[in-house]
Amino acid sequence: MATAGWGPPTDTERRRCEATARGDGDGQVAAIAGEDLYLAVPQEGQDPLPVHPDPTTGGKCLPVLTHGMLPPWQPQQFLDRVTVEELAQDWPNDTGQPAVNPGTPAAARLSATPDHRAAWLRIRAHFGVRPGGLLATHDGGPLHGPLAQGPACGAPLAVHHSVPWNELGTTFLDHATDAATLREQWSVTDPASRRQRLDQLLGGQFVPAGTQTALRERAGAGKGDADGCAPPQAEQAVLRAGARAAEVYDSWEEFAAGHALGRMPAYDNGRFGQQYAETLHIHRTLTQDPASPWRGLPLG
Repeated sequence: MATAGWGPPTDTERRRCEATARGDGDGQVAAIAGEDLYLAVPQEGQDPLPVHPDPTTGGKCLPVLTHGMLPPWQPQQFLDRVTVEELAQDWPNDTGQPAVNPGTPAAARLSATPDHRAAWLRIRAHFGVRPGGLLATHDGGPLHGPLAQGPACGAPLAVHHSVPWNELGTTFLDHATDAATLREQWSVTDPASRRQRLDQLLGGQFVPAGTQTALRERAGAGKGDADGCAPPQAEQAVLRAGARAAEVYDSWEEFAAGHALGRMPAYDNGRFGQQYAETLHIHRTLTQDPASPWRGLPLG
């Protein structure tokens, strides 16, 4: 399926499109072997793995989405995060084929016979899990201007998890994990506490135990669907974070140093251990990689 003006939003979809174009079935699986994949959470009364008509072929399929192709935010829309390994192990024999990103230019169907699923496991074992510490960009997200500057403040967290730094979408990791992070690290359990905590963070008035006060606009945007933060409110939170950073810091180099130093006391009881090394890697990635928003975006 080709659409004029469309391009793969991330490297994952780009690799899948390339494999599909050359008719490489194993390459299609390899492109997602280590990636997070997403299934729609069944509504009440639906089967655990509800199948749907394939919009391309008309047959049955189970929609499987990559992170870059998640749908726009909608109230009460929830997604489960799964892996190729989990799909291979749990796939019922009487279910239709998985359709990756159906109805989009990045669509592809995977054969799901027992032999094919065994091949998925072998490919997964060969490529392993996508490591953390990678800089990723969503080509459909904000790349310039104030709306990009805010997410750039949260780029260290995005690089840590190897998710696009500029995606203000449906979910950050997955709904359960995002909600747990907000609850455990930021005491955010509902829209009111989210707004209160965001105001405190941007005002420098809240220091959670064992963490730091870097501007983390994702506390306002990362789990918007469960906490009532619709896209307009999420964008406002991001704009506020970027503007506040520009008031405090004169450059991304200053912001980077402040972020790195602010994290040190919370790590390894003050010792320079693994978490220090991870922070140093993220710092170097964002200050040195030509694709980094800290290299291409002005601060302020």
